[in-house]
Amino acid sequence: MARSLATRAADTLQAADFGVVCDGATANDASMLLAVTAGRGYGSGRQIMLPPGTCLFSNTLVLSGANVGLRGAGRDKTIIKAPSGVLPVQVGKPSDPNPWTTTSGFSTSLVRLADLTVDVGGKSIGAIGVDRSATETRFEHVAVVGDCGCSLIYDQGDTSIYDDPFFYVGGNQTWGLEWDTWGHNQSIIGGTCAGSGGFGNGGSCIRITQGQYAATGADPRAVTHRVEGAKVTGMTFINGGPYNLQIGNSLYVQAIANVFDQITTNNVVVQNNADAAQIVGNYIGSIQPVTSKVGVYVSWTAGYGTNISNNIFYNLNFGVLADSNGSVGAPDIRVTNNNFNLYGGSAAIVLDSVGRSVVTGNIDSGTTTGGSFWTKASFRSGVYAVSGNVWSPNTVTVWDANGTYTSGNVNGVYSGTSRQTLNGGSAGLAYPANSTTPQYITQTMSTAEVAVAQPVPYSGTLRRLVVATNASPGSGQSYTLTLRVNGADTAVSCQITGANQSCADIAHTTQIVVGQTYSVKIVGSSGSAATLVNYGLELDAAN
Repeated sequence: MARSLATRAADTLQAADFGVVCDGATANDASMLLAVTAGRGYGSGRQIMLPPGTCLFSNTLVLSGANVGLRGAGRDKTIIKAPSGVLPVQVGKPSDPNPWTTTSGFSTSLVRLADLTVDVGGKSIGAIGVDRSATETRFEHVAVVGDCGCSLIYDQGDTSIYDDPFFYVGGNQTWGLEWDTWGHNQSIIGGTCAGSGGFGNGGSCIRITQGQYAATGADPRAVTHRVEGAKVTGMTFINGGPYNLQIGNSLYVQAIANVFDQITTNNVVVQNNADAAQIVGNYIGSIQPVTSKVGVYVSWTAGYGTNISNNIFYNLNFGVLADSNGSVGAPDIRVTNNNFNLYGGSAAIVLDSVGRSVVTGNIDSGTTTGGSFWTKASFRSGVYAVSGNVWSPNTVTVWDANGTYTSGNVNGVYSGTSRQTLNGGSAGLAYPANSTTPQYITQTMSTAEVAVAQPVPYSGTLRRLVVATNASPGSGQSYTLTLRVNGADTAVSCQITGANQSCADIAHTTQIVVGQTYSVKIVGSSGSAATLVNYGLELDAAN
């Protein structure tokens, strides 16, 4: 049965009826206390309607208990302010017992703020605090504005929901929102984070921290409580300051379908034992070429299971950078199905000392100066399963200082598996008996290397030379086989002696660049028998 207009009207209270005057001059502490008390005493709670204007409070407005609602006339119309040094709004009482360390439960629940702005200006204090004793706090179309050198909203509550928030952050020491330590299942749906002063100015947007442990110097990996299940979806970040989203000590934080733009240092940071961070389906970049530095920065302090997938990276120095301090590296990372458009940037993906990584399904359609994919080993060698990517045609597409690759990448020149077998032989021509004259073999044999040397269609590593003959060199005799690149001997070599008819070198490797030639040189001893020769050789593509 539909509720009557009169019944629905009874769910609201007009703050003005209790003496609240939003004229920018009158302190409303006593009047607002009357309104909040009246609202709290009605059934499941009434919504208190604030009038347009600037509503001043001499002391912090505390919203505690259950079912307390505060709604303005619109975030461009109703503004809450407090004097310097006074936090304007507090949800839950900091003096109440901590529900995570006691059996008291949450003392504050279902508080709602809607359609208003809290403005702290340049004061050195935040706008809104949410205590750990609060659960299911909801913010609808709420704006926070200022340059406090702190977090405009400091939220330790559980299951806080932000629907279309607006964070207007001032100087670069200010954050829009901080989730700290205790909360579970917080979420942001839509909204904007903007900075003052245009690009390169303003503060940062959202961070997940663990302040109480950092203050005591405790290891964040040894904590009992941390933020779990937080989700940031559909936001637009255009703040122009140092960071957009910092994911610290937490479990399964999700950043999905956001627009990260205009940042000057790192758009998204994963650090301090953040486990299973999910960075999925975002636009991460800048409208100005190479002004943003890093799309997603994964620190050596990050936890397990970082997943970076289905994002678009644009106009950055680096798309994904997993860093090492030389003694620690991230345990693992998955970088899949992303598109990189880093025109003039350094590299799409850089993984330094990551324990294990999967890099697959990515497309680099930009023109990065350093190429698409780098690995480094500042601390340790990693294991990198790299397959099914389309890299930039830059000639330095992949720089691999270590690691193990699988197959199936494309670098603009070569498509196919990354490990190819090159087979050849003397093609029925016998190396003469008693000869010490070098001859050169690829698909046939000749004393003139230029007549048989074969060019390679892509750069890579030559390894695993295996040679078989149809005759033994004889007692005290030998055949020496050496891999040559561009007319010069390499370290890849093996020798057949006595009654043997084969040899192999699986220890040495050599590099070869697209367009260079290779051949296998054979030199017998003065009493060696005549023989036919066949060989096999592995070429690992640079990607």
